[in-house]
Amino acid sequence: MWRYVLINRAAGTVLTLGEARIRELLADMIASAPGRPELLFIDCAELERILQQVKQSGEDDVVIVGGGDGTASTAAGILAGSRTTLGVLPLGTMNLLCRASGIPLDITAAASALLTGRSEPIDLGSVNGRVFVHHVSLGLHPKLVSLRNARGYRSRVEKMWASLLSWFQVVRQPPTISVQVVAGQGRRRLRMRTPALIVTNNRFRREVGSLPQPERLDGGTLELHLAKSDRTLDVINMSLAALTGRWDDAALFETIESADCKVTLYRRRVPASVDGELLDLSTPLMFRSMPGALQLLRPPPSS
Repeated sequence: MWRYVLINRAAGTVLTLGEARIRELLADMIASAPGRPELLFIDCAELERILQQVKQSGEDDVVIVGGGDGTASTAAGILAGSRTTLGVLPLGTMNLLCRASGIPLDITAAASALLTGRSEPIDLGSVNGRVFVHHVSLGLHPKLVSLRNARGYRSRVEKMWASLLSWFQVVRQPPTISVQVVAGQGRRRLRMRTPALIVTNNRFRREVGSLPQPERLDGGTLELHLAKSDRTLDVINMSLAALTGRWDDAALFETIESADCKVTLYRRRVPASVDGELLDLSTPLMFRSMPGALQLLRPPPSS
């Protein structure tokens, strides 16, 4: 039974279209869904409170959450290991989980797809016990997010523009961090200085032109990518490679696949981007894959 449709009122699409228009676009889904779920526009604190209540009920319920990647990550972290199935509506900028799970990016099409969806287990990742759905990054991306947030934005377009301006600023003076990584078969040890370390939930696609997306949602592994050079031109090329699926470019990345890993830095805390959300994490960083940790509502495969 569908319990709730929870919409983050701060999501980019909500700010652009308005709550009344979103309500109109979801009207058919609400009317047709099993159990006639309650539609609520809420903030992050309310989202967490309601999801905790649903999880504690122990029922085989479905909860639909609308927002960006940070909203999806928060919901997944709360519902991990429970009997509740999560459905995701694409109301953010990148909507990476929607893309990976085959949910259309058009709101009404996504709503229709979820109505015919089925619950399937997918993997999550964790860093120091904090769940992530897509990736954790150190260095370049956290600095970009920090600069973007400082610029401020009130819509999806403004967020994209702020991100682009911040990217130009970061690549001119890229950060550098010293890390030691222990991961992979045989517990490989690697020490290096890098402008960017990215840990992904499952292996990413190697399709030129594709956005950063996992090859599958149930691979039971993590993938570590460390940028090899902090020269401006190399950092620009690395950024473009990450956005276009060129993860196998050995001139740009050192890559390790592992079910778990330890990342040690020569500092007590480090800023990190966790599914796009800026956090301050204690070191060392302990990463692990969480196979089948979340029940996700996915549309049937297209014929």
